[in-house]
Amino acid sequence: MAEASGTKLIRADIVILASDHNPSIMSPQWLNKNDIIQEDSTNFINTPDFSLFESKTYSVIVDRKRFQVNIRSNERSRDELDSIAKIAKKYVMLLNQVPYTSMGLNFTWSMKAKEPGAIPMIDVKVGSNDGLQKSLETHELSYGCIINARKGPYLLKLTIAPPQDDITLVYNFNYHYELKDLDVGKICEYIDDYVNLFEHSKGVVEMVTY
Repeated sequence: MAEASGTKLIRADIVILASDHNPSIMSPQWLNKNDIIQEDSTNFINTPDFSLFESKTYSVIVDRKRFQVNIRSNERSRDELDSIAKIAKKYVMLLNQVPYTSMGLNFTWSMKAKEPGAIPMIDVKVGSNDGLQKSLETHELSYGCIINARKGPYLLKLTIAPPQDDITLVYNFNYHYELKDLDVGKICEYIDDYVNLFEHSKGVVEMVTY
């Protein structure tokens, strides 16, 4: 096990795909009027095909195929995680006629080791021998991995990127849900699990790291 100096949540977002979002309706006034986001905007773009709203805490992007809300602040507290889940739920409930197709509940974690070379080792073996390593023996190799893990309504895609240095690993958790033909109540039920999935992702990183 690696001796880590700390794990940190470096990104948290919710992405909801649909066959036809309507970016043009999203404005600071619309978000405020419908009690989706009450914070004042620090940056705002609104076009028929793309809208962006940024405030101190949140960022919301809507294009024809995607709604995405993420936390901009560095704290990424449980309250803020709960808030972006509520933002996503209110959007879905308000626009309940949109044909939603899929959703990703996403978390990115960074783990820093206390000293160089102390990050968890990732090794790859393909086949019954070391053919992959031998075929690339003149190259300097670094390994990452992609793990698919299905449970109930979601498919977790965990991506651990090849380390860019010898002290940091980055873990990307994508909890993917298919939403076709589901009613809004069921979609909101999935979104309600966002903070629980945060805890799950945190537990996985800590179990691997410590």
